[in-house]
Amino acid sequence: MPNLSLLRECGISDPKTAMVLRKSPTLILRNPQNIRDLMERVERMGVPRSSGMFLWVLWASNLISEATLNSKLRLMKSFGWSEVEFFAAFRKSPLFVTNSEGMLSAKMAFLVKEAGYKPSKVALRPKLLMHSLEKRMKPRLRVMQMLEASG
Repeated sequence: MPNLSLLRECGISDPKTAMVLRKSPTLILRNPQNIRDLMERVERMGVPRSSGMFLWVLWASNLISEATLNSKLRLMKSFGWSEVEFFAAFRKSPLFVTNSEGMLSAKMAFLVKEAGYKPSKVALRPKLLMHSLEKRMKPRLRVMQMLEASG
């Protein structure tokens, strides 16, 4: 109950909370102090409690440790993202960081090298990193290439 009260204090509705908890009940099972610390971490990332994305960033932050987040930041910097671009992308589509480093690396390599995206364009559209590489991105690129080849 204390954790539900904390989420309500942030303006998060019960239906939104229920939706997140169905997918990841561990968020609500944390110690209330841990939830407060997690909320402060999310606010330090630039997401105010009044934001509609607060719950989603909180959820993603609950799924990964701060060390893992920093590791993924370093990975994305190796592809040319700045720290500002990384956290802007994280605020837009926080669940992209739940991909493994190998998968993020493979998706970025595909988007930058094969599809011709600039890393900064991917940072503006982080949902691209949530799509399946084999089932969505590669087939669509092949279709685009065929269309371009045929004029």
